[in-house]
Amino acid sequence: MQLMKCDNREGTNPRLSSKLDTLHSLRKKLELSLRGGWPYAHDANFSIKCGGKEMTSSEGVLFEAENSAFGPASYYVVDTKKWAVSNVGLFFQRINPAYVETSFAQIDNTLDPGIFQTARLCPGSLRYYGLGLQNGFYTVNLYFAEIGFENGSSVTWESLARRVFDIYLQGNLQLKDFDIRKEAGGASNRAVQKNFTAQVSENYLEIHFFWAGKGTCCIPEEGYYGPLISAISVIPDFQPTVSSLPPTTASRKKNKTGLIVGILVSVGVVSFLLIFAVFYFRRKRSGSKEDEELLGIGPRPNTFSYAELRTATEDFNPENKLGEGGFGPVYKGVLLDGRVVGVKQLSVASQQGKRHFVAEIATISAVQHRNLVKLYGFCIEGDKKLLVYEYLENGSLDQALFDTEKIYLLEWAWTLHENNRVLELVDPTLTIFDRDEAIRVIGIALLCTQASPSLRPPMSRVVNMLAGDIEVSTITTRPGYLTDWQFNDITSDSVKDGILTSLASKDTNSLIDSSTAPSMVDSSTAPSMVADPIPSPINITQPMLHEIIGDGR
Repeated sequence: MQLMKCDNREGTNPRLSSKLDTLHSLRKKLELSLRGGWPYAHDANFSIKCGGKEMTSSEGVLFEAENSAFGPASYYVVDTKKWAVSNVGLFFQRINPAYVETSFAQIDNTLDPGIFQTARLCPGSLRYYGLGLQNGFYTVNLYFAEIGFENGSSVTWESLARRVFDIYLQGNLQLKDFDIRKEAGGASNRAVQKNFTAQVSENYLEIHFFWAGKGTCCIPEEGYYGPLISAISVIPDFQPTVSSLPPTTASRKKNKTGLIVGILVSVGVVSFLLIFAVFYFRRKRSGSKEDEELLGIGPRPNTFSYAELRTATEDFNPENKLGEGGFGPVYKGVLLDGRVVGVKQLSVASQQGKRHFVAEIATISAVQHRNLVKLYGFCIEGDKKLLVYEYLENGSLDQALFDTEKIYLLEWAWTLHENNRVLELVDPTLTIFDRDEAIRVIGIALLCTQASPSLRPPMSRVVNMLAGDIEVSTITTRPGYLTDWQFNDITSDSVKDGILTSLASKDTNSLIDSSTAPSMVDSSTAPSMVADPIPSPINITQPMLHEIIGDGR
């Protein structure tokens, strides 16, 4: 039984105190009736038109009106004191919730369609009580019709709705996971009658409909679920004498203890379900909002499934790993259509997070250029987020610029930077250019060569720095993989009179092995520079790059 106990009313306003006094009074009356407080058992049957007005069936049964206005926690005792109803539950995220369902559709399989065109709807726990009943066995007839959903045979999405709830009599489970439409053969607006036998031993009968969180909750609208009952009829299986004595003192005490336990258990279960539902829907809503933000990017590239990318990369085989940046590792893969791609996987421990994932998709999708790696698409499945890039097999940038003289461009660029001569990286055939812009671009490129992912700027920050929206971060030291090498540098003192002398060796050994170099030009995994195609001032003959860093550094 759902009853509200309101104690400790100090400090409440008079209006609220009056409502609380009324609530206490009603609660005491209902408790009295359910504890056998009547002077005698005065009835042996009752019939209720749940959620509707009074009407008489074709068999002459008078169904009393039960059309009181209900709220999240309400109960009502009929004036005749023959029965009562109690409701507990809140429709989650539903605007202007209604606790009565009405339909004007024709009801099949019955001679009394009017009985089924209105029904009491509850989002949680709904109980009907027969009061002052003579003890004995009774037949309980329950009348149902699914008037809130479309037929299961319909091809619309609303036909997928399911209403599932449990039915108890005198606290004993009679039907678990009861589905009205399923009971009616998949049809809506079709009458269903279920008959049960129950024993009354303490002059009252309890009929309980309980939603255990099963079925659908958002069809045909948000927050639509819970038990639905059209009518109830209870008749005795014996010849009533209506002369039963009131329960003894001992039975009253036993009944009182049982009711208290029932109240506590009912309130505890309903409260737990409500709290669970709130947290579940909030988490679901938060995840949906995040995915809506990711999927709302325009222009939007193709979407790949996680299974497709896992197959393409051979389950992200370490042998297919091209490198790793602040965003996460990058793997080489082959799609089903034969395209070779680079798959960048968001690392769980990534410091950049999901907002940079959104920024990178938006940035790369909006900026298309023949010198920029192309974004084929992305994958979003739960916490798995990946980017799919074009795979470039042309080696590193310095090899593309210096195919005749295989030298190491990055070491040369850093040497010029440390001697404040970075503009010598600009193509000498360019006679007119913006010096500040050139310095800005080179500075950003040098930031992208840092060894630590935390020191490299993400793509969104690179774009903002290139656009001049934010300042270029200060470049402090060379990357660790440069300072750790032992160079045979014979020109460290060759910067004289403003001219950087070229003493590069003609050795054809290349520091960049095109078969093993990273194949994707990306700010988080590889340097991207534009340089003057003249020999480097650094003569590097040992050691080779792939011998120093090995695979995957």
